[in-house]
Formats: sequence, structure tokens, C-alpha cells
Amino acid sequence: MKNKSAKWLWAILFSTTAIGHAQEAIPDFYKEPGIQPNRAFVNQSQNENIDPFTGALQRHYIDLRIPGNGGMDLTIVRSYNSSSVDPANPTQPRMSAGLGWTLHFGRILKSRNSYPCLNQNLESVSDNPILELPDGSRQLLTFTGQNSPLMITTQRWKAMCSTSGIGLVVTSPDGMVYDMTQALGSGSTANPMYEWHTKKITDRNGNYININYASASSAEIRSIRPVMEDLPHLHTLTQEKQLHGLAA
Repeated sequence: MKNKSAKWLWAILFSTTAIGHAQEAIPDFYKEPGIQPNRAFVNQSQNENIDPFTGALQRHYIDLRIPGNGGMDLTIVRSYNSSSVDPANPTQPRMSAGLGWTLHFGRILKSRNSYPCLNQNLESVSDNPILELPDGSRQLLTFTGQNSPLMITTQRWKAMCSTSGIGLVVTSPDGMVYDMTQALGSGSTANPMYEWHTKKITDRNGNYININYASASSAEIRSIRPVMEDLPHLHTLTQEKQLHGLAA
């Protein structure tokens, strides 16, 4: 009788842990992705970083960098993190470059519902949206209780609701503005993970980069168009040219 009860207890604990982990977008301290300034890493190559505590492997590559006007470089970063693959829900959040790999210009993640501007649980941060940068690092967006900024992270990234009502407009500490309004939906009914990817990046001087996707609800990047007055030679990067295979 005791053995049967113990088996049931372990089964309940395991299933509860798996479901909770699968639905969670908030960065875990022990499995936090990206290169964190307050964590130590070891490596045997330039692009490799291993967390000595968890054993998680990270690899980050700059596939393309084009110098831009006023320091607004066009940079395409491809990142891998072994801890980002959840065995209970390996396809969430969606990874356009393969399991464990990310290739995007920044995105918002939310696991509770599809309203990034709404905090339905004032006593917990479990309902808060998460900012994920191209290197895979995640930051919790905390509601300020004010209209401007509506949300802020510990690293001083600020977020406001988009005027279109879809996604967020996020501002970096150096003044770069990211329109994260490419809504992907949940992708799963059992363990939903809502995403909003970057469609436009604007610097303080008015230069901007448009990111075009395969469809209105796709993470597949089809073309990237920088608009910079002092660089007339810089043309659109399309999937058929430089972007082929990067976000298929």
C-alpha cells in the first residue's frame, strides 16, 4: 500500500512540474538563456559558452553584419541554448532555425494569455510578458502602474502598448525602438505560448529597418529592408539572397 501511494505521489509531482515548466516563459535563474552579466561561463571556442552550474551549452553566431548610419548596424544573430528545449513541450516557443536555435530581432513571450498590455494578476508576475533579445537572454517586463512607461525591466528596457493594439513597442536603454507587432498566436492549446516578433527597428536619427515575414502569423523572415538616407547602396536582403536558409 505504501509503495502504491509513493508511486502516485511521484507521478503527481512529476506531471505538475512538467506542465508548470512547459507553460512558463519567465526566465529561470538556474536555466536562464543568453549571456548574463552576473553569471560565469567557460568555453573552448570563441562562440561557445557553458554554464558550469547547469551544464547548459550556448553558441552564438553573427551570420551577417552591415555597418549602418549613425551606428545602426544591421546584425543577424543566430543563437543556440540547450536548456531552452523543454522535453515536455519541445516545440514551444517556436524555433524557426531548429530545436534549441533562435533567429530573430527580438520578441515578446507570454504564456498566460494573448494580452501583453494587460496584467490580470496584480499579486504575481506570472502574468507578465517577457522580453527576449536576439542572443536568447530574457528579461521580465514589470508593470509600473503608470501610463508611460507602462512596463520596464531591471536593465532599463521600456515597453508601451502598440497603437495598433497588437504587441508592444519596446525601447532599449540607448534609445532604439522595436515594434514587436508580428503576432504568432499560441501555437498550442495545451501549453500556449504567445509571441510577438519585431517588425521594425528605429534609431534616434529616424533611420529604420523593416522586417517582413512570410505571412501575418509566421516567424519566417522573408526580407529585411534598411532605410538609411546616407547609404543608398544598401539594398533589401531577401530570403532568395543573403537570408536563404537562415530562417526557413
